[in-house]
Amino acid sequence: MWRTFGVHEPIWAFVYDTTVLHLSGSRGACPLGRFTEPRIEPEIVDTIADWALHGALLIGEPQSVERLGPDILSRLERFTVSLLCDGTVRDMGRSANALGSPLDAVAHLMAVLVKQPEAKALQAGELVTTGTLTLARPIRAGETWSTVLEGIALPGMSVEFGH
Repeated sequence: MWRTFGVHEPIWAFVYDTTVLHLSGSRGACPLGRFTEPRIEPEIVDTIADWALHGALLIGEPQSVERLGPDILSRLERFTVSLLCDGTVRDMGRSANALGSPLDAVAHLMAVLVKQPEAKALQAGELVTTGTLTLARPIRAGETWSTVLEGIALPGMSVEFGH
């Protein structure tokens, strides 16, 4: 993705509570009226800082590391995700699209922060989105988008977009 968009470092900044929506379970709804060009992209969110490129950040329920299955490091490097609109696959991605794995993306961000003395280190409870796993797809009101993950014991999410 970085090559596609000419990005060379993680884009990072603050996430505000006015743009984060914590879903209860694996389903949710999101109105699109305030967005100019809404798009959707699945990411892995680690509880640990982002702001940059989201109008809304929809977060599923936290999952325990134990629930993710044995050999978690390997699973984080090789799981896949399907992005569906109204039940039709629109894109497929893999965890390796996030700098090799979501953990590698977090490690990269931490290394960047160390080189920036004015930046604070990551703090407990902050959110880190580790980078998109698929292309950002345009969305419209009335559509329901969902994800299906394979190779890791993470539940997919389903979001209905309204006006």
